[in-house]
Amino acid sequence: LLGESHPAVATSLNNLAVLYAHQGLYQQAEPLLLKALEIMSLRLGTEHPDTRSTQQSLDILRGWMND
Repeated sequence: LLGESHPAVATSLNNLAVLYAHQGLYQQAEPLLLKALEIMSLRLGTEHPDTRSTQQSLDILRGWMND
């Protein structure tokens, strides 16, 4: 209905990725965050708060993956 590149889809991907990350499923979370970040960057711009929040989630996840 919304299309694969709609910001609402990116938000859903981000939320699912955060859930996976909190469950320790880092390998499942990372590609979702990368896709969400790609969509948000293209559709909203790199300085949009939602894009920046997704980037922050990705940075946190990668920190957890390296611990």
